[in-house]
Amino acid sequence: PVCRLPSSVHLLCFFHTCMCAAVEDIIDEVLFTFKSNILFRNFDIQGNADRTLIYLTLYITKCLQTIEKVADPEEAKKKLQTLAWSECTAPGDKNFPLGGMFEAAKGSDADVFRAYFKQAKEELGRRLIEKCYVEGKPNKFWLCFSKRKFLNKNFA
Repeated sequence: PVCRLPSSVHLLCFFHTCMCAAVEDIIDEVLFTFKSNILFRNFDIQGNADRTLIYLTLYITKCLQTIEKVADPEEAKKKLQTLAWSECTAPGDKNFPLGGMFEAAKGSDADVFRAYFKQAKEELGRRLIEKCYVEGKPNKFWLCFSKRKFLNKNFA
């Protein structure tokens, strides 16, 4: 799978919200590779797609920590929605968790970054709930990763 953005990206619609089997996006890729990537202590960055993958993998660890003790999928969904809407830092901000891996955002790039990753976090949370709660019950094979650190970092 490849990180793809349509050539005519509209700021409010970065990701497909239907589960079309024929179309994969970066959210699908990060969910598919999460269980293997979480074991990495180092990551060879080849480009911006890798940076996006790293950021979203780190965000999944924060999501799993947030919902690890939540038994109800609806409550978990609300918690992840709140987490996605919380302040989003951009490269160059003081609390940005991956400072050395991203160039500092200049001008309006910070706003585009925040908009893109706010929507990515919302969509990732929605799809993660489907993986973490099978038939309304917590899935231990996903939630067990809540204790692991990715690249020895925490999502601020």
